Amino acid sequence: MNLESLPNECLLRLLGFISTKTLGRITQVSHKLHDLIDNDDYLWQSRCNEEFAPFRIEKFENFVKFPFQKVKDIYFFLLRPFGKLLGLWQADNPFYMGQMISISPDFESGAISAYRITTRNALTDQGRADERAFSLYGDISVDSFEVRVTKTKIFEIRFEVVDGVFTGQSVCLGGKLGGESVSEHSLAVSGPQGKLRELAPSQQTGLWPFPQGSPLPFAYMVASRSSSSSSPTSFGQSPDSTLLSLSCTNDCYTYNFSRLFSLQARRALPSNLQNNNFSQIWSKIKFSDAAPSDVPIAPREGIWTGSYSTHGLEILLFQYTTNEENQCCLEAHKITGDLNVPRGELSWKTQFTNPRRTISSEAGQFHVTDTTEFNDDKIMIYDGIGKIAMAGYQGVTETPAEVIIVSEEEVYVHWKELFKISLFQRVNSLYP
Repeated sequence: MNLESLPNECLLRLLGFISTKTLGRITQVSHKLHDLIDNDDYLWQSRCNEEFAPFRIEKFENFVKFPFQKVKDIYFFLLRPFGKLLGLWQADNPFYMGQMISISPDFESGAISAYRITTRNALTDQGRADERAFSLYGDISVDSFEVRVTKTKIFEIRFEVVDGVFTGQSVCLGGKLGGESVSEHSLAVSGPQGKLRELAPSQQTGLWPFPQGSPLPFAYMVASRSSSSSSPTSFGQSPDSTLLSLSCTNDCYTYNFSRLFSLQARRALPSNLQNNNFSQIWSKIKFSDAAPSDVPIAPREGIWTGSYSTHGLEILLFQYTTNEENQCCLEAHKITGDLNVPRGELSWKTQFTNPRRTISSEAGQFHVTDTTEFNDDKIMIYDGIGKIAMAGYQGVTETPAEVIIVSEEEVYVHWKELFKISLFQRVNSLYP
């Protein structure tokens, strides 16, 4: 009994355990095996979903605008060269605020599209939450908003077939952050070409941290000079798939060191950092979209938006961790930040111990069912710690907080010493 005598269902199950390189060799054994491997969509769909999670191919029909004839084409001409691009990325510039992009297949245009992500309050079309007095104690203010995601397309990777060969062409659609839009032009997508100086993204979150203790914090950023390029996309060959650099003929993704400093600080800059443009470096955001099973109401991991008073709405990463006592904790790190607590830093955290249904204040304890805002006996409240600072991330201190868990997708944080209850909502439309 030889391999080809097995039913196709058995053959396909066996082939699913074999590496892609070995599959290529097996196609040369016989016409039957060649046709089976070349044309079975389920074999390649499973391979795509396993190797490039969390991106998943649900239906091949979604790719009707792409020039692909079968799922195998998606694997070799979209995901193998560009799959590492898919996901959410945070930039190291602007220094305090940061920014985020989402890269995913665009089923409407038949391209891989990258969008700069911002959030707004859908109730007012503003970039900040509404405030009102707490129903049982007017000295405390409570934020409210309904999150709306705003996406601005900054580049595309477009696919076409030329003389029977699939190609992907990168096109920049962007213009500088906050600047005027420009006509589309060529773009190179790759790993960073310069050297990282001391500062690197967090291993836990993938976010850029604030360089503590540096009198010239920008000098710890990526010293990678911008070089305008029209070379083809080369990210698939990058040795580091967690860092991304964009380079275009209009220098849309660069910044100038000297413009970020006061005159006095500029004089202290090393000469090689003055009057030079440097590339923004994007870091891959890490998340699992998970939730612990032993917590009554567990907010889901992933991307959230929170209200920060006059700073407006900011984007955060919720992640579960375990502390030294092996207790489950929830941490909220800033993807976009502000002048007080910048991007990449922890905003607040809580551990799931001693749950209660009372909100505390200097005026006493308030049971959630007595309040207008939280009149639900399923709500759970846990003690937490928040992080606050003065401008420039100076005088960083921890402040007591209460984390009010309303549902898997809505959380409030009571900053007790600030007399402020901030709202956090999960963002559901960003995942690749």
